[in-house]
Formats: sequence, structure tokens, C-alpha cells
Amino acid sequence: QDAEATRGDSMGIASRTLDNAWHGAEAFHFFLLAQRQMYNGNVDQAMRTSLRLVHYEDILEPRDIYSLIALTSFYNKYYGQCSRAFIRLESMDGLSPEEKEAYADLALQIFVQHPPVDPTTRSHSCPNRTCRGTVKDWWTSCKECSTVFPPCTVTGRSLLDARSFKCSECRGKAFRHKLTGLRNCPLCHAVLSYQ
Repeated sequence: QDAEATRGDSMGIASRTLDNAWHGAEAFHFFLLAQRQMYNGNVDQAMRTSLRLVHYEDILEPRDIYSLIALTSFYNKYYGQCSRAFIRLESMDGLSPEEKEAYADLALQIFVQHPPVDPTTRSHSCPNRTCRGTVKDWWTSCKECSTVFPPCTVTGRSLLDARSFKCSECRGKAFRHKLTGLRNCPLCHAVLSYQ
């Protein structure tokens, strides 16, 4: 019985270690994906992907994260998200007074013309069966139960339903229909084996 418990503990530690190893790779994958989406003109997808980056503040520079969120949210007309990003940027440690003033001036220019409100979007039930909260499809977690939604490695969108594929190597998930035509995992580049 002790041997089984020890084996179970070591498997749990190995699983957490593997998850931690891919955490950094995910951070840079989604950071680059958001920029690629933005430069390809898909600002809605870029915003959704950049919002995911708040889960990687331990890897990426927060200034880069919130600058990207502010930029993509502005172009996507989600001024509430843009305002939150500017608040984070303006309150960061290590900024010079000139940098803080530049952020404040830019925010003022934006929010005088555009109230800091996000467009109305459809709500969904939280995928956590014990939660009765509703979520937006661009949220990365539930505000009621704090469940973090896994990201699609192809699109950066939150996976709110069970119709996803899980890579056997990195355990990254993706919408099945977005993998059409792909031979390799977008995150770890392992050959995809559909079962």
C-alpha cells in the first residue's frame, strides 16, 4: 500500500513538473500567436489570445502583456478591457514619471472619445458543473468559481466545451475542427495522432 501511495505521489509530481515545463512554452506560443493574429488583421482573435497572457506574468514581462492587451482591445473596440490594461500599465513599478505620464495622456485621449465599456456579447453557462455562473466566450476564467478555461493552442480561445483534442506529448488542447489540415501540434510540434 505504501509503494502504491509513493508511486502515485511520484506520478503526481512528474505530472506537475511536465505542466510547469510547458508553462513557459505556452507563454511564448500565445504571445507570438496574438501578435501574428493582430498583424494578420484578426484583432478579435488577437484580443482573446492576448487576454490569456495574464496567466503568464511569471514568464513574460507584464508591461509587454498589458501593452498588447491594450492595443488589441482598442482595435477590437473592447474599451473596458483596454481601460483595465491601461490601469495596470500606469500602476506598474519601475516606470519613470515620463512613462507614467505618457500612458495617462494616451488613456485620456482614448477614453474621452470612447467610454471604457465592452460591447455586449452572448453569455454561456460556466463549464464547471458545480457553478451556476455565466461566462463570456472571451473570458479566460469564471468570475464566480475561478475555474480557468484551457486555451486552444491553435486559436488562443478559451475551450468552454468538451469538443477538444488533447496532445499526447504536451497535453495542450485544441478545438478538433481547428486541427483540420494540421499534422503537428501547434505547441510542441509532435505529430498528431487522432484516436
